[in-house]
Amino acid sequence: MLMSQIKKEVAAAIADYQKGTHPSMMNEMNQVKTMYLKGGVTDSFLRACIKGGHQWCLPNVNIDNAVKALRQFDFNKSYKDFEELYNCIYELLGTIPRVRGRLTLYDIARRIGHVLNNPVSPNEYVYIARGARSGAKYVLSIQRMANKVFRLPITSFQSLFPNISSMDIEDILCIYFHEGKLKGITNPCIGGCHRKDNNKRGKC
Repeated sequence: MLMSQIKKEVAAAIADYQKGTHPSMMNEMNQVKTMYLKGGVTDSFLRACIKGGHQWCLPNVNIDNAVKALRQFDFNKSYKDFEELYNCIYELLGTIPRVRGRLTLYDIARRIGHVLNNPVSPNEYVYIARGARSGAKYVLSIQRMANKVFRLPITSFQSLFPNISSMDIEDILCIYFHEGKLKGITNPCIGGCHRKDNNKRGKC
């Protein structure tokens, strides 16, 4: 009975998500790419790779440190897949406070992956952190998950999310299944930091 309810909730969430009424990750990624095409690898571009969407509340000092580290990133290199890119971003930024979180590293990696000459995006895995992690546990009926688990094979989700990309699955899980429960679709979770004004952002 529970799985039947989950399937209905997932189907409703997918249908609402595909209406395009919430902030689009792809729009944000295209804006970052436009900056790159116009000006190349500038500090302003690197800041845009770091701060946006979930990361609106990152302190400037942490962003500055991340920008310095990202100056070492090779934008001319071809990465065989998103996992290789993610691991490279982790090596550069994984010790910087407030930036080293799995959600932030994932968001930075997907923005950078989008601007590369040979773009890479999540394909084999769904990256789960914060709201998406709780959503994954809910839809897959997982009671406990080790803290070290930050991505799951996309095959785990395909029966519930047929023909849905890894990035979109992550986004749907974060928006509609925050804390393992279906939130009202009129009150999506769209931010990574908590604001007192719940009408503006949620905690994802």
